[in-house]
Amino acid sequence: MIIYGYSNSMFDNLLKTSQEGPVLITGHTGFKGSWLSLLLNELGIENYGISLAPEPQSHAELVNLEEIAPFTYLDIRESESLSREIARISPSVIFHMAAQPIVSRAFDHISETFETNMNGTMNVIEASRNVESIRSIAVITTDKVYLNEDAHNTNHLEEDYLGAHDPYGLSKVASELVVDAFNTSASNHEEKIYTFRSGNVIGGGDTSGNRLLPQIAKSVFYGDKLQIRNLEASRPWQHVLDTLYGYLLGVEFHLQGNYERSFNFSPSETSLTVGQVIEIVRTKYQLEYSLNPNATTSAALENSHLNLHSGKAREVLNWAPQFSQEEAVLDTMHWWESIKAGEDARYLATKTIREYLEKVGQ
Repeated sequence: MIIYGYSNSMFDNLLKTSQEGPVLITGHTGFKGSWLSLLLNELGIENYGISLAPEPQSHAELVNLEEIAPFTYLDIRESESLSREIARISPSVIFHMAAQPIVSRAFDHISETFETNMNGTMNVIEASRNVESIRSIAVITTDKVYLNEDAHNTNHLEEDYLGAHDPYGLSKVASELVVDAFNTSASNHEEKIYTFRSGNVIGGGDTSGNRLLPQIAKSVFYGDKLQIRNLEASRPWQHVLDTLYGYLLGVEFHLQGNYERSFNFSPSETSLTVGQVIEIVRTKYQLEYSLNPNATTSAALENSHLNLHSGKAREVLNWAPQFSQEEAVLDTMHWWESIKAGEDARYLATKTIREYLEKVGQ
């Protein structure tokens, strides 16, 4: 099939399956969820969203996501309502992205974090058990599910031990265990649930006040004061489209009748420190900051260094990131610069997606 000059034959199974029942995205109004809905729409793949209403000035609101695909505003903690809605939609594939995603918030809202991330995952899977149309469920977790001893040179493999020292990480470990429990208890032993793990996903439209790139963008373009907790902390900074492209390849792989319990998606290079990200931004923009190690109560308990090994995704899925970490940082800043200059967010997002798909040969 040819759309806008490129072929989406790499996702033939996903396209065919979506014609039998839409692709359901939980958390579609979140940062990654809204980009995924736009990406699927660009590929001609029908999708439906379940999530909370979008935050003001979020990516979902800026691109008028409500015009892209049908949706239902619903809290995934409401198990009965969720079960009825999933049965009504009768999806073929589920991307479970709905979550409480902010590490620092989890310290002050532990119950909410576990209710959303663990119980919410349980509710989505339980609601899907008797829906015959569902063929595949991708549960999106995080690089923070790995037992991390803060070693600079540790690149976590999918088979490494899971564990965490903070509420957010533990809630995502619990989500992983929920997946294992349902796979083990499946009456026909058909393992159709799996997880995708990625690092610090960045890109245009992320408005969270507790993440580095949105904070930097607000400082550069809107004059907000920037406080940095730890210049030496390192993370795998990855462009949102590289991450989502990996997710799509992973789902296509499973729809072909294959199975892998999990895939990591990470940059090709070693994780960059916060200080290195700041210096990248400074190559093009004026940026000032102050150091405040106690900016959040969680600062002392957060992992200082995170790295993922994504060799399996490269070998099995033939996936590779198209953005270096530096390119991902600058593309994110360019998004905010364009929005501040008055450019239409939907146009900008669509242009970015089409250029990306042409680059990967779709």
